Amino acid sequence: MDAVAELRAAERAYQERGDEHALERARALVEGELGGEPYAAEFRLWLLLLRYDRHGDDRDLDEVVRAGAGRLGVAAALRRTARDGDVTHLDRAIATEPPEVSGQGFLWQTGEWQALDLGRAHLERYRLTGSEDDLSDAERIARTASGTAGDPFVRAACLALLAACEQEIYLLGGGRPMLDRAIRGYEDALGLLAPGALPRPMILTELGTTLQDRFTEDEDPADIERAVALADEAARTVPHGPDAACHLVNLGTALQVRYEYHGDPRDLDRALRCWRDALDALPAGSPYRPAFLDRLALGHVTRAESGDRAEDDLDIAIELGRTAVREGAGANDAAVYANHLSDALEERWEVHRDPADLHEAVRVLGEVVDERGARAPALIANLAQVLLSRFQVLGDPADIDRAIEWLGRLARRTLPPGHRTGIEASLARALSMRYQMLGRPADLAAAIAAARRGLAGVHPRSMPWSSRVTRLAQLLHMRYRRDGRRRDLDRAIGLMREVVEVAAGQDQEIASDQLTHLAVFLMERYEHDGDPAAHEEAVALAGRAVDLDHRDHAPHLMSNAAAAIHDRFVLDGSFDDLDAAIERHREAANAELPTVLGYPKLLSNLGLALQDRYLYRDDHAALDEAVDVHERAVAASPEQAPDRPGLMSTLAAALLLRYERDTRPADLDRVIDLYERGLAMLGPSAPERTSLLGSLAAALRLRARAGGDRAEFGRSVELLRSALRRTRPAQPIRPGLLLDYAEALAERHDRFPGGDRAAVLRALRNAVEASEGAAVLRLEAARALGTWALEHRLWQPAADAFRLADRARRALFVAQRAHDHGDAWLKQGEDLNAAEAYARVRLGALRDAVAALDGGRALRLSATLDGRMVADRLRAGGHHDLADRYERAADRMRRENALARPAG
Repeated sequence: MDAVAELRAAERAYQERGDEHALERARALVEGELGGEPYAAEFRLWLLLLRYDRHGDDRDLDEVVRAGAGRLGVAAALRRTARDGDVTHLDRAIATEPPEVSGQGFLWQTGEWQALDLGRAHLERYRLTGSEDDLSDAERIARTASGTAGDPFVRAACLALLAACEQEIYLLGGGRPMLDRAIRGYEDALGLLAPGALPRPMILTELGTTLQDRFTEDEDPADIERAVALADEAARTVPHGPDAACHLVNLGTALQVRYEYHGDPRDLDRALRCWRDALDALPAGSPYRPAFLDRLALGHVTRAESGDRAEDDLDIAIELGRTAVREGAGANDAAVYANHLSDALEERWEVHRDPADLHEAVRVLGEVVDERGARAPALIANLAQVLLSRFQVLGDPADIDRAIEWLGRLARRTLPPGHRTGIEASLARALSMRYQMLGRPADLAAAIAAARRGLAGVHPRSMPWSSRVTRLAQLLHMRYRRDGRRRDLDRAIGLMREVVEVAAGQDQEIASDQLTHLAVFLMERYEHDGDPAAHEEAVALAGRAVDLDHRDHAPHLMSNAAAAIHDRFVLDGSFDDLDAAIERHREAANAELPTVLGYPKLLSNLGLALQDRYLYRDDHAALDEAVDVHERAVAASPEQAPDRPGLMSTLAAALLLRYERDTRPADLDRVIDLYERGLAMLGPSAPERTSLLGSLAAALRLRARAGGDRAEFGRSVELLRSALRRTRPAQPIRPGLLLDYAEALAERHDRFPGGDRAAVLRALRNAVEASEGAAVLRLEAARALGTWALEHRLWQPAADAFRLADRARRALFVAQRAHDHGDAWLKQGEDLNAAEAYARVRLGALRDAVAALDGGRALRLSATLDGRMVADRLRAGGHHDLADRYERAADRMRRENALARPAG
């Protein structure tokens, strides 16, 4: 074999089999026997490039550059750009006239090989600058070369380049067929190469990335397993050199994808090690360094979401992200780095609640948007989301206005359908927030319209569908709260049921937020219709929501669950429920920042529960705290917020209780002012209007009582009539209004001559009848009827009313007997039995009077003694007559309790 043929064989042996001895033999030939040939100098440079590729010794590449690369200019420029990050090397090489094809038959001199280098240069410049013209040129060159290349080794390289171009086209939105063609191209290229061929590791890595892409679409476990295996083989084959970092980073990515599918933390930990090693292996000036930093940062964010070192991982991710943004400021992917850093900062905000993280996130994205402007719709959308997050926390109107402006601009642009629906969904969220702050009906209407547009073409089994349907349901519920349209409430409930049912049908874990929303909407239906089934379902759903929440009980979820438990107390009278509700409300308020938009509602819910503790447990400290909490809630609420009338109403209710306790006229005047201002803010059909009318009436009656103003008594009665006209018999609010109306009539009748006593009695009886099934309210209504009748010497109505009140008290006592504070209901009306006995004495029914007194004694005695042993203990003490009377009274009590036990 002559020397030239031997050189050709050595070149091929190294390229096709990785034979290091062949590389050294080739070098010896061009520096010795063939050193005088015209091609020898360039061949020597070619061998230096090959050695650089294998070992990464910068001295080899620097020597090629100093010598002047000649026809190897494109090949040298590719390597210099990858090492130094200067894309102008590629610019000059691509602009240089292509060299003439040599007739010596060396691989690097063939036309196909020269074309390959040029195609690679265009592809690399596309990856660094985003110029789609470069991608088109690379794809054209690769397709032409692969069609003409006859040599299997060269053809394999051409097919691999073409596959790389097809993969990039797929990532630009080229469709699934392009991805399938890329996979086939890489596999065909591998089929043409021997196991030790130099291009094989890179083709293994790139094939692995296409399999990752296909796994993202199909979720076929075989694809991700093979992707990991291919990347692992490539990394082990080339542990050193310029390509080692590429193999490691792609191996890490494949491991992370597998972690996301299987959940094995060992995959994620290994991925992080791979990315860290890749970053260490990368030249300091590599243009890919920001991308590698970003990749490692994302890995730490992923581990923070599921690991025990969340805070440490987030801190690391943010520092890496900051470096990526700084070093990649002029890179094509600068927007990507900014997006990822802002995401990490938002994640850390959720952990530490430090607004500085949100400020930095806005600044980072804002700088990139200012630079790139309207050319980056995805970046603008993300900036809008961060502005919304900051608005939720700090409540700055400028943030919400800016977010809506950006999103509105994007919505008017021509965008791909999937992107457009996402923008519309974000716009709906932003408009709903502004409505909650300013109460503008136009914002609410626009939000509902945008939410509906955001659902266009979205698959009903996808995550976007679920979250967007939930948003639409929330908006419809807001409109119901504003306008009182029942169809909005029914539609909101129907949408949330659909979301929950779809998740259950797919064996997915239902989001706690979704259960909470459905619970709130069902509670509204209960308040609208009085359907006990809706109430019970709401309580059960709220409890499930807290159990499912994996965010350490988000404040709004804790508050919603506590509100449902508080409502159950109102219905059933369980003091344990009241205590539990207060504790959860307090935790929710303490866990939230005062600047958060929903903070006033958290405080208000706590205040309402504290008011009930004062009412039913005579806890004066609870009332004082309730007033303070409600004051803070109103102060934290924007002036035009739709929730403000409700917050003012709850403050007024607490002040009214304090007035009744302390009789300070200033408290009562402020109560009336708050109610009137709240009513002025509400629309005529708002469901909340009914309760405010009743509350204002009660406050006016108190002031009229203090001042003897007959006109204010009259206005109080008329307001209650107006409130009652707005209710239906089944609504839970109606019995309370009926009782207030009856008591107002009774007081006006007693204070001023000319009243209709029969009308008062009828009104009180209506209130008692309407309270059926609500033991707490029945106790109050029956006692009010009995007291008024007794005062007016109406003995039979008085006796019957006190009997009903006693039954309600017994029902509450039986229901609460097992609880810590069950005996508190004994104190609610200890005079009932004596009052009934007095009325029956006046009726001449002495036996019934004695029975009433005995029933009261038996009830109090049963609170401290086991009912099955009371009689035996009394007889053992010589009290046989008392034991007999106790047994008779206890039997009578049990029979009546069976009749009086509250529903549910």
